[in-house]
Amino acid sequence: MPAGVATITDFAELHRAGKIRMLAIGGNVRAEGLSDVPTFREAGYDTDGTTWIGLHAPAGVPRATFDRLASAIGGAMREPEIRARFLKLGFDPTGTTPRQFEKIIRDDRAKWEPIIRASGFKQD
Repeated sequence: MPAGVATITDFAELHRAGKIRMLAIGGNVRAEGLSDVPTFREAGYDTDGTTWIGLHAPAGVPRATFDRLASAIGGAMREPEIRARFLKLGFDPTGTTPRQFEKIIRDDRAKWEPIIRASGFKQD
């Protein structure tokens, strides 16, 4: 039986169309736009592979500019039409603050860096 692992956006539409069956997704909660797909943990696997997408700015961007951009992006994530488009792709748009996003990055690094180092993975 063919199987695959990819980002949620690669499979969401195929799943909804009944062309494939998604068995599980990473993350702590089910995706709002794919509520019929359990998390890996719900499916019996003790793992969490939450994925995030974020916007970064070059060092030295004035704080006021950075804050305006973050506010605009957060506002966009609350717009019903934009939110619906992200949900259709399988994402749960959150529009976190820059401080919240920095914490997500720090926490993920602390969680995954030791595992990656132990695996012996080397970036080319």
